[in-house]
Amino acid sequence: MPDAPKPASLPARIAGQWSRYRKAAAWIFRDAWSSFPRQMAGVLALNGLYLAFQLGAVGLLARYLHALESGKPIVLAGLELPAARESSLVLVAVAGLCLLMFFAAFGALFAAESLMLRVWALYEEKCAARAIFLIAAQGGHPRAEPWRESFRKLIGSDARYCGLVTRISLRLFAPVATWAATFGALVYLDAGLTLTLMALVLACLPVLYRINLRGASHTMAIERRAKKAAETKRRAVDGMADRIRDGARPGPALLREVDLKGVRPHLDAQIGKRRTMEESRLVTSTLMGVAIFAILLQKGGQILSTGGGWAQLAAYLVILRINLNALTGSARLFSSINRYYPHFSRYIAFVRHMESLLPQEPAHPFRLSRSSEGAAEDDDDDDDA
Repeated sequence: MPDAPKPASLPARIAGQWSRYRKAAAWIFRDAWSSFPRQMAGVLALNGLYLAFQLGAVGLLARYLHALESGKPIVLAGLELPAARESSLVLVAVAGLCLLMFFAAFGALFAAESLMLRVWALYEEKCAARAIFLIAAQGGHPRAEPWRESFRKLIGSDARYCGLVTRISLRLFAPVATWAATFGALVYLDAGLTLTLMALVLACLPVLYRINLRGASHTMAIERRAKKAAETKRRAVDGMADRIRDGARPGPALLREVDLKGVRPHLDAQIGKRRTMEESRLVTSTLMGVAIFAILLQKGGQILSTGGGWAQLAAYLVILRINLNALTGSARLFSSINRYYPHFSRYIAFVRHMESLLPQEPAHPFRLSRSSEGAAEDDDDDDDA
């Protein structure tokens, strides 16, 4: 008897899952770009401005701190400013420039977020319209039968999640680019310390992976249990109405008789999903605390032994804070893609399957109102998307 295949290692499972997510998200991104290229390009341009202004402000601040420690003048665009220690005017000018650049960065980010919301709505509308067309045209085809239980979800929650994943993909640009740029700056300031901190981040990846798997399983449980929860509530309303019609008096005693035990599994799945989000935040917050502890030990020791380097410590801490915020923001967005993968991957598979039936003659029209299957939709949403 042949030996059973060995289960794949954790790195192999992570790589395989990442490959599936990347291909599915790339399909949606290309599809949205082909439909709304101007809006998508506008979002990327605004995110680029946000990144440029934010890094410009941080870079200017780092140069000022270095000049303050060394006593040397600051040179900006060929213009030499007085020594930082000798002029309060330089302090006001640098602070004012940093403030203006941060205002410009946040304004660009706000404009990008507003445009992303528009792209989300437009693409959700397109996905719903495409699903409606495919169901109406070939939903009655014998080969479409496996999809009929999901027809209502495909034109409802699945289309909504496709629009949501498009927004998440666009939102990833700013934190990923910020992380890459600030990581390069941290390596420049102290390569050994930065690589040590990166090893800590890599050590946390398996824990975050398992948390994300639990989050995905809770998301699927929410969908499976939504219909039973809705039916339980409908039966409770009908049962209570019958009791009152038979003469029962509305009041606290009758309220205590409402039985919603069938709803609890759905609520448990909701709580489980939210708990995984908090667990992910706990891991990343702990990582940030350990990183600051390591930096203070290493850099603080250098300052005590040499009597200098405090400007580099201040710059390192500021840049690290931005780097870790970008890293945790990226992790939350990737977690959202993980939780919604079952929904948008189902939509992609449906579109590919149904579009292969379109050239076949004759058409097999389908009226959705004839079917009560899949009446309950998953109304779950993501706070971090």
